[in-house]
Amino acid sequence: MITVEKLTKVYKISNRNKGMFIAIDQVDFHIEEGKITGLIGLNGAGKSTIIKMLTGILTPTDGKIIYKNNIDQNRKSFLKQIGVMLSQKSCLFYDVPVKYSIDFYKKLYGTENRKNEELINTFIKKLNVDPLLEQPVRKLSFGQRIKCELIVAIINIPKILFLDEPTIGVDIKSKKEIEKFLRYLNEEYGTTIIYTSHDLNSIEELCHNLLILDHGRVTYQGDSKSFKNRKEYKIVEIEYKDEFDFRQYKIIHQDEMYVEFLVSKKEIPEMIHYLLQETNVVDFNLKTPDLDFVLEHGGLGDEND
Repeated sequence: MITVEKLTKVYKISNRNKGMFIAIDQVDFHIEEGKITGLIGLNGAGKSTIIKMLTGILTPTDGKIIYKNNIDQNRKSFLKQIGVMLSQKSCLFYDVPVKYSIDFYKKLYGTENRKNEELINTFIKKLNVDPLLEQPVRKLSFGQRIKCELIVAIINIPKILFLDEPTIGVDIKSKKEIEKFLRYLNEEYGTTIIYTSHDLNSIEELCHNLLILDHGRVTYQGDSKSFKNRKEYKIVEIEYKDEFDFRQYKIIHQDEMYVEFLVSKKEIPEMIHYLLQETNVVDFNLKTPDLDFVLEHGGLGDEND
């Protein structure tokens, strides 16, 4: 649905040297229609910059963004066909009840016909927002506010929905409700969703495809299978006092009297048995690979391995 070619964003730095900062460096990628694509990377990788260029908030320094499948790129028409939610930017009116914000955006987008009204009411009920409509925005919890922000983001029934860190700081219950609703929106209405997050659990739950960014470059593009199986692995941290034989395991980090292995869960019982018998082992710990690890190692292999 979206093809990006050599997309680049360069910021000029105001200093004596007149330097430049390359936020996005000639990236190419595709967004499939009707899929949820996760855009992930560490802070400063360029995720928000790409979202802002795809939505027209920022103008690229160079490159092309091509929208296909009847997406009109005339600016006014284009804005009516997309939905955008930036977690740090609120679209709600702070001091008045939520329903006034929703009514305002209905009029703004011209979605006051009966069919759209029924659809929006369905969305409100699905997200359990209806009890909040009479409450001023300032009295809502953060999770409640984010759900209301999402209603506003889809008030025009968009073909493409851009979500930049929509669940950051949200309580677990609201987060699960939002994830469930996004799956519903994608499955029932074929909404194409571009979703950025630091939360691997959300990525695993929602996304069909992934784009991984590192310092403004795309380092991985494809389906999310190799990332969804991270819970089939454990990182084993071992502290030891003298040398012992650990060559049969995959070492991912080693320091003086300290080593880390990446081990599949099926190997764990045998490994623990070995460690408990090894008198040179002082301590060991098991943990699930986190986002930093997955990004650094480019996934965890194919699920069929």
